[in-house]
Amino acid sequence: CFWATIPNISALQKKRAAEFQRLSGRGSTDTMKRVYAAVWILLFLALVILASSWLVHDTNITMLETLSQLEWQASEGDFAGAQKTIGRLNQYYKSREHFMALFIKRDYLGSTAVCLGGLSAYAAEENLQDLRSEIGKAKAQIKMMDHLFFSML
Repeated sequence: CFWATIPNISALQKKRAAEFQRLSGRGSTDTMKRVYAAVWILLFLALVILASSWLVHDTNITMLETLSQLEWQASEGDFAGAQKTIGRLNQYYKSREHFMALFIKRDYLGSTAVCLGGLSAYAAEENLQDLRSEIGKAKAQIKMMDHLFFSML
């Protein structure tokens, strides 16, 4: 019984050798397909990095400029305008927060939201020094978030 299977083993080896020769002729095209796939993946990752960098940087710059405008309004005594600016700032941040959560830890985003949410309580003449202090904290929080994001790249 054992000796009867030996010709089958030889036929299997011949079949494998023929398959190897057939595949070895296509090896260069398969390698090029892999190279193209790697290049496309690399380009996609570069695009994601650029888009995320633009999103985070643009959001942070806009929020810092709005906080500077808020500080100017408060120093001029326009507390009604300051309340509107705070409302616009919080609305803007809420619209961008979900996209930024893809790239920044939610802990940092949550602490920034807390800093921005508390500003409206201080927008009154008797709390001007406290408002300036809270604006400074919010600016520091935004700059820290910016630094943490770009230090990872």
